[in-house]
Amino acid sequence: MSLHDLLKQPGIWRGRDHGFHHAHGAAPSGLPTGHAALDTRLPGGGWPRGALTEILHGYPGQGELRLLMPTLSRLTQQQHHIALIAPPWHPYAPGFVAAGIDLDHMLVIVPKRAEDRLWALVQTLRSGHCRAVLAWPDRNIPGKALRRLQLAAEAGNASGFLFRHENTRRQHSPAALRLLLRPPHGVEIIKCRGKHIAGTIALQPGSNSKK
Repeated sequence: MSLHDLLKQPGIWRGRDHGFHHAHGAAPSGLPTGHAALDTRLPGGGWPRGALTEILHGYPGQGELRLLMPTLSRLTQQQHHIALIAPPWHPYAPGFVAAGIDLDHMLVIVPKRAEDRLWALVQTLRSGHCRAVLAWPDRNIPGKALRRLQLAAEAGNASGFLFRHENTRRQHSPAALRLLLRPPHGVEIIKCRGKHIAGTIALQPGSNSKK
């Protein structure tokens, strides 16, 4: 069997096919963030697909949702579904609409028990029906559960976003990308699979793109 025939086999994995890597000259494999300064620093030119991204913050409301609004707007305008799992507040529909998000393609799931929240998150990531899944897990979520979430995101080719407290920065995580918010308009990349990036990236306020 020739190398060309071997590479056509479905069981063969190539690095450039993964969500966080792309061959030189190939189209970006990431999900555009809407922030040019961030896209240029990420290996796939955007949020990793089929993987977890952790966004760490001091407390809810520091701009974690604002960071994702361009992506969520683009996805829903393209008629892709997004999901919010156990948000810490009741989503303010007019605010989402003002950001360009089509509410017909946004799901909000609020399980009561911690084990149900994890189950819902795994199933939503794995389903393949949601391009982006946002979740607010318990602060003490174990590493085994995080690995389950990463595998579920890979299975469903979903971009999973976990909002976690900055105190978890030193904890090991299988997430492909970990960001620390630096209010008011900065993010620090503390982990990026496939590329070593140091320092804080300044995001320009009002520069979000919905293309």
